[in-house]
Amino acid sequence: MEPLFPFEFIALMGWLSLLLVVGVMLRALVPLFQYFLFPASLIGGLVGLVLGYFDLWSWKPQDFESLAYHFFNLSFISLGLTTNTITGSKEQPADRLKAATWMMSIQGVAFCVLAFCGVVVAAMIGSSDNSQSSSFGFLLPLGFVEGPGQALSIAKVWETIGFEGATTVALSFASAGFLVALIVGVPLASNGLRRRTKNQAKGNPGSALHKGVHGRLTIGPSAGRLRFEAGNIDTLSFQIAVICAVYFATYLIANQFAALLPADIARALWGFLYILGLSLALLVRTVLARLKLDHLLDPGIQRRTTGVAVDFLIVATLCSIQLAVLADVAFIVVASVITGAIAATLAVVLLGKRLWSFKLERSMAIFGVVTGTLSTALLLLRLVDPDFRTGVASELAFMNLLAVPVIGLCLVLVNGPLIMGLSMPIALSGLAAVGLACLGCALAVSRPKLVEET
Repeated sequence: MEPLFPFEFIALMGWLSLLLVVGVMLRALVPLFQYFLFPASLIGGLVGLVLGYFDLWSWKPQDFESLAYHFFNLSFISLGLTTNTITGSKEQPADRLKAATWMMSIQGVAFCVLAFCGVVVAAMIGSSDNSQSSSFGFLLPLGFVEGPGQALSIAKVWETIGFEGATTVALSFASAGFLVALIVGVPLASNGLRRRTKNQAKGNPGSALHKGVHGRLTIGPSAGRLRFEAGNIDTLSFQIAVICAVYFATYLIANQFAALLPADIARALWGFLYILGLSLALLVRTVLARLKLDHLLDPGIQRRTTGVAVDFLIVATLCSIQLAVLADVAFIVVASVITGAIAATLAVVLLGKRLWSFKLERSMAIFGVVTGTLSTALLLLRLVDPDFRTGVASELAFMNLLAVPVIGLCLVLVNGPLIMGLSMPIALSGLAAVGLACLGCALAVSRPKLVEET
């Protein structure tokens, strides 16, 4: 007998919640997870990823992708509503702009480096058709830097002009890139965090830092302050209501714009919804401040709601990956991924050493971008900045605006050989020029200065 009311959404959220609980338990019990400081959301998501390979449920990957999309947007709206996100920092707005410019430049460098890695590997071990083989390699930066959405949209166009299996390859690179972000990025973040807290880590290996759970008699940090009388409305209810109201307004505005734009541009608009949501959230916070009502938005509780969104975002994103896709073109994908992972890691680590402040936070955030998606960037950032106090998360959103012309030019160049008849040498020369320009920009804005490391 069918239930009187639909339970699909509740069942899906229940499954993600169960995976989070399993992740908490495994983190507290397994020394390996404690050593690398794997967050419960990552552990639970990996469990869901493995179980999903055996088709143990009827949900489709698109169901998890949809939830991940909404949690991602909600996390940025909550960040925009959070006051006092920077605690004890001497950073000025100019430094924030420089940091966003640096991350944009690293994204451009990584895209071009990954393109060359993919083309070289594909030319060496790819198909006999040199043109198609080289363009095959261009899917590596699309999957790593742009994520599954952009890679798939371009791959579908390539399939219509004769590149068979482009969609499968795109999914493979995107999925593999996401795994690289976790397998390489999490240990990098954990290592940096252990250095920052080495005395605590060495002195007490069974501490809450490792187990991820406070002891029975431990009084944990405050989650926030009550801003309303309980007889009127619960403070948490109000915080969530404001977030959802801003998201609803974001949807209405985007829907109106989408109706006026061509279909292709309209689809791209929905991919940048988080930027509009963050902008509206900042506007709401500014208006409330002018009205002397900004105290109603408690920063502690807003940070907790941001954390909730990121936790469910990571679990849902991992559950959406299809491991079966990786088996189809395993050899060339593995060779390209290993080469690209090494190149991307070296680029971020070496250039990140030149940053004047928040080296670990900014390096981990951009590493998540150039190997996975913005969701993985938030995950890695959260490992080293649990409460998003540094403001780097907001820099990520601004970085995406700055990166539009750079990444747009890169997309034109990688599409050139198959779609516009551009020769491969010209396309590679253009990518080299873009990469060198971005490298010069990254070096220029990250010149060491006398700013106290935070």
